[in-house]
Amino acid sequence: TYNTVGGTTTITGSGGTDVLTGGSNTSDTMSGGAGVDDLNYDGGSDSLTGGAGNDVFDINADGTSTAMAMIQDLAAGDTIDLAGVDDGDAGIADGAFGAALTLGAGATLANYLDAAAADTTDTGGGTAALDVSIASHFQFDGNTYIVVDNNVAATFTSGATINDSVIQIAGLVDLEGDVFATSVLTIA
Repeated sequence: TYNTVGGTTTITGSGGTDVLTGGSNTSDTMSGGAGVDDLNYDGGSDSLTGGAGNDVFDINADGTSTAMAMIQDLAAGDTIDLAGVDDGDAGIADGAFGAALTLGAGATLANYLDAAAADTTDTGGGTAALDVSIASHFQFDGNTYIVVDNNVAATFTSGATINDSVIQIAGLVDLEGDVFATSVLTIA
């Protein structure tokens, strides 16, 4: 049954414009096919393949170190909408992505997640949320990751009131210079 805890679901679009939404309790495999598709991540370990066309990957749930959205075919013209996971008081700042975060050869995924979520700036009132969510990216074990740092904790936080978030992109994708506008990243 769709969206049963621990279940898996495969959702396949048509050759046109599709809106595909996975379950929050399942691990979904979504494939948009040709056309401009909107693939919505709502939780679990989901595999998202947009196919041909300028696709939208709409991230609406916080990924964790073990369960996250995994974009299989990110390409120029695609967008990643992170507004659903930018818990900071002002969203993700507009502007271009900087260089990828790098650590030493022995670094683990947990080390990278903690380094990407290390900002503790909160000048606006002592809440657990950062003033501005901070997005960063890194490459690990042959894949690319985007982390949205929302929490004032100095480490990657999940399972709290205000969580950090992570998504995985298949392969080594250079995101430096790609631009955020209102928490949406456009791939150049």
